[in-house]
Amino acid sequence: MSTTLENIVRGQMVAYLVGRAITCPVTGAVLDARTCVAFTDAEGDPAYVVSPEAWEAIKTNAKARAYFEGTRGFTLPENKEPSC
Repeated sequence: MSTTLENIVRGQMVAYLVGRAITCPVTGAVLDARTCVAFTDAEGDPAYVVSPEAWEAIKTNAKARAYFEGTRGFTLPENKEPSC
C-alpha cells in the first residue's frame, strides 16, 4: 500500500526520467510524463520510461521482455494502462 507522499515522489521521479530522456529510447517519440509507461527497479521505484507505443511492442515481444526483465532487471507493468 502506498501513501500519498509515495505517489507524489514516484510522480516526480517519472517526470525526472522523462525530462532526462526527452525521447523514447525504443521508438524515438517525444515522451510525456502523463502518458509514459514506467518500468520499476528491484525496490519498486520508477527506473526507466518508454512511450505507450513502445510498451505495446515490448509486452508482446518475448525477446524484448527477456531483455528488460532479465538483462536490465526491471519489473514490467503487467496489464497496465499508461499511467505515469
